[in-house]
Amino acid sequence: MIENSIDYFSEKLFDAIISGVAPIYVGPRLAEMGLPNEIAIECGPSLHEIEKAYETLAANPELQQQIRLAGSKFLNSVDFDAYQNMNSLRDLGRKIGLYLKQEES
Repeated sequence: MIENSIDYFSEKLFDAIISGVAPIYVGPRLAEMGLPNEIAIECGPSLHEIEKAYETLAANPELQQQIRLAGSKFLNSVDFDAYQNMNSLRDLGRKIGLYLKQEES
């Protein structure tokens, strides 16, 4: 799955994990976003890098299973709960900020 921007993180990765796939991820570094590296194969945005990641994953069913298991464990962990809460609070803060700006106008 490819993010909209290398600087932006969306729900796409979580959607892929929930769907039960082993994602190939193009986006900001997972570790920099507070996510475990084991939940996806990270690669750069070039077609060559994506093809190489796909070939690696397609040739290794055990790796696919390890990634799916890591994703499932993360979604069911307290770390994911904390991550969701942090993002919910950040979104709420943005909405309040937008509301306050509208009130000032």
